[in-house]
Amino acid sequence: MTQARQLYYQAQKAGEVFDAAEFGFEFSTEDVERHAAEVSKKMAIYNHTYYDKKWAA
Repeated sequence: MTQARQLYYQAQKAGEVFDAAEFGFEFSTEDVERHAAEVSKKMAIYNHTYYDKKWAA
């Protein structure tokens, strides 16, 4: 899932659509998006920036 998340971020940065199946992953792009959001949330909590990011949205 970590590799899929990294590829997802690369696709976003390049303005491309990420397709998990294209890389042979058996989980969906939506699964990768949920995982990426969860990792971002955990990082924000760890870095004490969770509420900064939450209210900026």
